[in-house]
Parts: sequence; structure tokens; C-alpha cells
Amino acid sequence: FIGQTQSGLLWLAMGEPRYFPNAMRAAYWFARYITDPDLAAKGIGWGPWRCGYGALLLAEYYQMTGDRNVLPALSTVCAYITRGQCSSGGWSHNFDSGHGVGYGEVNNVGMVCFMALTVARECGVEVDEAAFRRAESYFDRFAPALTNAYGNHSVSFDSYGTKNGKIGAMAVAHGLNGRNEESAGYALKAARSFNSIRSGHTGHFFNVMWTTMGASLAPAKEYRRGFDQMGWYYSMARTWRGGLYCQPNAAG
Repeated sequence: FIGQTQSGLLWLAMGEPRYFPNAMRAAYWFARYITDPDLAAKGIGWGPWRCGYGALLLAEYYQMTGDRNVLPALSTVCAYITRGQCSSGGWSHNFDSGHGVGYGEVNNVGMVCFMALTVARECGVEVDEAAFRRAESYFDRFAPALTNAYGNHSVSFDSYGTKNGKIGAMAVAHGLNGRNEESAGYALKAARSFNSIRSGHTGHFFNVMWTTMGASLAPAKEYRRGFDQMGWYYSMARTWRGGLYCQPNAAG
């Protein structure tokens, strides 16, 4: 349920105009979905997942292309995200209806929602200020220990580890929010934790994705050193057609 929007983000990440039509198709597809007048009545299953990555796609697409046609949809999806926020400032698998979510906070997706709101503000979209500040405070509390948790859990210091990609995602989230010192700390930790990238909750897809992005914000030497540890992995993951296959979790 996030494949289409992540694919659009990948096309944008290429940074080449020849790929923008593919990104446009993904962005317009999500814009039509989120502005469907019947959607509110039908409900959005796995709402934070769908809307977090969808809002990121629309915001990044607008910033790279200047296509204002997606801004109304970006405003709509941000409203869904802020209305569905948990009272703590985080997000769960599904949106909070005001009567709880039936499951606690899930920071892996909560950080994406927070990033989406941050970038949407840069696009000039009006975002509920109280909701934004709640999210900022929620994730800020993990920063002194350079850690993160599965959800709304206590902060505890740990040594190096990628936390299923959440360390790298924290580097990106704090960087987008102008918290450069916190971003740098998380980025360095991500770059020095590549040894734990090959496993994760439900698989290591998010671990590989967010750890490598967060580590890219570290000094070039640290980033290079971390990626050098993964050279063999990408060689083994490459298919005969040139693509990359996401391997199963590492054993042990």
C-alpha cells in the first residue's frame, strides 16, 4: 500500500528530468486517491502509512517540478495526518479517530508523517501548528540519547544499531527540521551501524532504505566506510537483469 508512492519518490531521487513523468504519474495517482470525495466515508486503511509517504511524494514532487496542481491534494493529506495524530504526538498503524487507535504508536511510520508535515510547510501548505509541535516534541525527546523506540516508550541509551531504519530516519527528520546537530549525530550513528542493517522487524526493507539515506548525511569518509561493508551484499542481491533483490532477514 506504499509501493506506488515510494516508487514516485525513487523516480524523483534520480534527480533527472527524464524521470519526472514517471514521478508525475505516481503523484497524480495519489492526488486523485486522497481527494476522492467518498474517501472520508470509506476510511483510509493503514492511513499513516499511505498518507505519510503520499504526502512526502507530493511535497517533494512540487519542490522539484513547481507543479502547483498537487498542492490542494497535499493540503488535504496533511489535514488527514494531523487529525489522525495520537495525543502523544506520534502516529500508529491507523489514524486515531478520537477514541484511540487500538494499537500504540509506531515510530517507523510516525517519523514519515512528521517529515511529510515538515516538507509540506516548506511548500507553503498550512499545517496545524499544534499538531506539528506535538510531533516535534515527541521525537525530540529521543535525541539526547541518539536513539529511538518502537513506539511511545521510555528513552534508554544504547550503543550502535540501526533500530530497523529508525536511526537513519531520525537523521533525515531532524535535518529537514533544521536540527543540524541532532541530525549529524544520528547520521554518524547510522553510518557506523551498517553491520546491523541486514535484519529488521517484518524484514529489513525499511532498515536498508532509511539507514543508507540517514548515513548519507554523515561525513563522506564515514558514509564510504559504512557502504564498503555492504559491497558484497549488493553484489549478491543483484539480479541477472541488473535490478536489486531485497534479501530475506539475515540469520543469527
